[in-house]
Amino acid sequence: MIHKKVGIVGVGWENTIEYYRLINQGMNSHQEGYSAYECIIYALNMNEIHRIGWEKSFHILLNACGTLKRSGVDRVVLCGHMAHLFSARLEAALDLPFIHIAFATALKLAEGNFRKVGLIGNAILTENQNYLQKFEEYGLDVILPKKTESHQFIYQLEPIDSSIKRTTIKTECSKVITDLVDKGADCLMVVTDSPQDHFQNIAIGIPLVDARSYHCEAIVTYIRSQINY
Repeated sequence: MIHKKVGIVGVGWENTIEYYRLINQGMNSHQEGYSAYECIIYALNMNEIHRIGWEKSFHILLNACGTLKRSGVDRVVLCGHMAHLFSARLEAALDLPFIHIAFATALKLAEGNFRKVGLIGNAILTENQNYLQKFEEYGLDVILPKKTESHQFIYQLEPIDSSIKRTTIKTECSKVITDLVDKGADCLMVVTDSPQDHFQNIAIGIPLVDARSYHCEAIVTYIRSQINY
């Protein structure tokens, strides 16, 4: 059996492990037996990215993706949301297709008849037109919180500051979510690669989008569509 090989850029070890787990579970759900999908993972040094900031991390991602291309992969996967800040530039520089998390998520939301997605996360991504365009291409309206103190607080949760009390995080998140629901959002997407536990226990009244699972589902679909027996 010959299949296309995917290169994975790992963004944080916990996030990368979840991607690898979901991809393998997806592959094994379609075949007998149990096996690990053959892929190549390039794990980023997140301390370096947090030191210089995502806005200045293009060269780090370019090196990672370039290494994967030279290893012979057919597609690149960027784990999580923030690395997609430069996805268009990376694709152009490397002439190598990516499986984009926003495309994968927008497709699933459109299939589920959602129309207005509320975004919470880092401003450098949620206000990035290339990222937002992926949702618009599937007929989805993107709703962003109004720029209040609570809004700015949420945008600073990448990475999570362990000194911030969970009760404070929950209070500020609730304010922003209420604003999005009042604006008509019919689902909520958290655009951050930090742990999302503080969003799980808030009664928001609309579905919380599991973008990572949708992304991995799209990856599995691509791999299986390219299998030659």
